[in-house]
Amino acid sequence: MTIRLRAKSFSGPSRAALLLAVVAVALSCTAWAGVAVIANHTSAIQTVQVTAESGISSAVAIQPGFSRPLFSASPLHASLTTTIGPQSKRLADGAAYRIVSSGLPGSVMLKQIGFGEQPDKPTPLWRGEPETVVGAARWSIPVVLYVDEEEPTRDAIWQRRLTARIEAASTILQQHAGVSLRVAGFGRWQSEDRTTDFLRSFDEFQRSVDPPEGHVAIGFTSQYVFEEGPRKLGGTRGSLRRHVMLREWSPQVTENERLQLLVHELGHHFGAAHSPETESVMRALLGDRRQRLKAVKIRFDVANTLILALVGDEIRSRGVTDANQLTPWTRHRLAAIYAILSATLPEDPAAGVQARRAGAVGVPVKPVIRTEPLAALTATAATNRKLPLSADPERGEAARLVGDDLTDALVRSAAKAAMEDPSIDSRRRFLVALGLGLDDSETLRKNPRTRAEALATESDAARSARINVLQQPTVRGRNDTLKHFAVSAALAAMTSSTEAHALGFAKEAIDAQGGSGFSFADLAADRAGIRFAEAVLAGTAPLAWLAEEFRGNNFVPALEGYSEGLPIEKMMKEYGGQGDPRFQAVIGEIDRGIEALPPYRPLSLKLDALHQAPASFRVD
Repeated sequence: MTIRLRAKSFSGPSRAALLLAVVAVALSCTAWAGVAVIANHTSAIQTVQVTAESGISSAVAIQPGFSRPLFSASPLHASLTTTIGPQSKRLADGAAYRIVSSGLPGSVMLKQIGFGEQPDKPTPLWRGEPETVVGAARWSIPVVLYVDEEEPTRDAIWQRRLTARIEAASTILQQHAGVSLRVAGFGRWQSEDRTTDFLRSFDEFQRSVDPPEGHVAIGFTSQYVFEEGPRKLGGTRGSLRRHVMLREWSPQVTENERLQLLVHELGHHFGAAHSPETESVMRALLGDRRQRLKAVKIRFDVANTLILALVGDEIRSRGVTDANQLTPWTRHRLAAIYAILSATLPEDPAAGVQARRAGAVGVPVKPVIRTEPLAALTATAATNRKLPLSADPERGEAARLVGDDLTDALVRSAAKAAMEDPSIDSRRRFLVALGLGLDDSETLRKNPRTRAEALATESDAARSARINVLQQPTVRGRNDTLKHFAVSAALAAMTSSTEAHALGFAKEAIDAQGGSGFSFADLAADRAGIRFAEAVLAGTAPLAWLAEEFRGNNFVPALEGYSEGLPIEKMMKEYGGQGDPRFQAVIGEIDRGIEALPPYRPLSLKLDALHQAPASFRVD
């Protein structure tokens, strides 16, 4: 089998981008064509050395927040160089991975993202005679550009403008799907002036325009005036259909925003679905003005990059022009990914429609269930509640977890579920789950800043069910300390660290005026929770590590010696207000105690513990 890099079809920046991503392509009909995606979920550029078992190797530089596909005719290995040495992982076919911080300065790890089952790919993959298999040289897709009679500019002007936009979109598609677009012609169509509905206009476009076989018709209508509020800006009829239509908007809309809309609809054309990630070009709501900034780069989220790569690989290697021509294996993978995207946006129909299209081809698709962190925490509590108070060796039953041990198990289960979330928002969702799940009060449900999200995350019925099985989890032996810790962590994630600190102090000040009294121990738990949230959100306390190693006592300092139950008069007499040096001295002592906890110690103190870290904490 001949394996070689193919780069002749590219020029300029797009050539360099895809040359890094395309590791090898085989032209034999028995080629084992594989696809994998790596996303950079750190704040720095990451360079991955990707090596095929055939011996071909390439360095792939991935910008922060971007995802890059890898195409190969033989199994791939990805290697990262970190401060603790090289780390390598064999990539699974049809899988996606993300680079995240391992918790040590300068050290990262590669984690696979759960996108459902990955059945073994049949061998040979391509069925049929060798001459029916199209080689990898077929990488560009011809498109014909159309405008309606409302286009105000001369042919030469609009053709030049739209060609430049298509070329810019083509570069982005090459980087995510490995396919490009080639302008093959131009045309006009007559739109009905009385039609104001976008979908009806799209129907007119389809009836009026019949592109050549293998071509895609992209129409740009100028019939509509710009209007405020939600509006239909573009559309397709499904994956690999022959028509795409977009509204040109008003003169106030920038070219960058028009390019974003074009890439969004082309994403749908190649199979992409709406994403919950706000930085993805596939987010459901465009027109939010962020794309006015030229510095904002258009990018796909990791789930949709995998979809584009799978479809693009079949276009290049098999000449696929219709979704029904996709192999059963690819349809199976697409259906699993669509199911997860559909779960993240239950009110949005796009992923559900794509999932039904992929699943309606006779491929048995096992439903993919994404476990929410809060649901996982509740399920763990319910399972534990059924266990006996003491172990029963004869029946093989462990003893029921209580106190600190129960907390550790609940937090680990939430972290594990959060790891399965493909969105970059998983850390925040984990913290919100802890704030709701470990608290039986209504703090987050009553706070005006967090009420809406809290009610949307957990219904009244789900809350009652959780409280019925929660029992009394603790940290350092205290349930109230755990509540302060968890709620403050959630507040920091849902608002900000500054606001969480202010709310914590405000609560203690209120307690001092006739309640349980001002408590520096409670304030210490608040500050520990906020520090924990900062570490989780920054990736220095990775979810992978928390899922295996979380222990509450490692994140909350000892509270003995801190004054509690102080009425307002005594508190003011002994410590003054927030700006008093005596008050600040206690806060400084609390913060030093938190920073001395094991997870926050300097690197030199962490290295000794690395060898005892779980396998999931490192890249294997």
